[in-house]
Amino acid sequence: MFKKVLLLLTVAVMMVGCGEKAPKTLDIKAFAEEAVTAIDFGDDMIVLSETIAGDFYDLDFDGLTSYIIYTSGTRATASEIAVFELASEEAVEAAKLSAQTRIDDQKESYEDYRPDEMVKLNSPLIKVEGNYLLVSVTSDNATIENLFDKSFK
Repeated sequence: MFKKVLLLLTVAVMMVGCGEKAPKTLDIKAFAEEAVTAIDFGDDMIVLSETIAGDFYDLDFDGLTSYIIYTSGTRATASEIAVFELASEEAVEAAKLSAQTRIDDQKESYEDYRPDEMVKLNSPLIKVEGNYLLVSVTSDNATIENLFDKSFK
């Protein structure tokens, strides 16, 4: 009898422990600051103002909670890191579309101006984790992706 009770108690504890986990969170500002110091961008990186970020990424969709975008300060390179916190799956999809449009616009701009930047633009990192979207146009997306994965709490 004691063994049956112990077995039932063990199963009950395991079931409680397997319940729904709290969603992972990300301090997008801290992550972005770490990311821009982690690799050599070949240029100074600056945070985009709200007005310019809105123009670059068409941020008029519903469900955008917060964001931060670092880009080349001189615009001499296509380097960019953007992180979005979104309220829903629909908002994540809208942000992904905005990001792809931004990358396509950059390809047009850099194709003749700096063809060497096309390597980055042709292989951007667009990654979703929960309600967060990372867009990385760098020469070292692997490092940025690794930092992103490790930054979740």
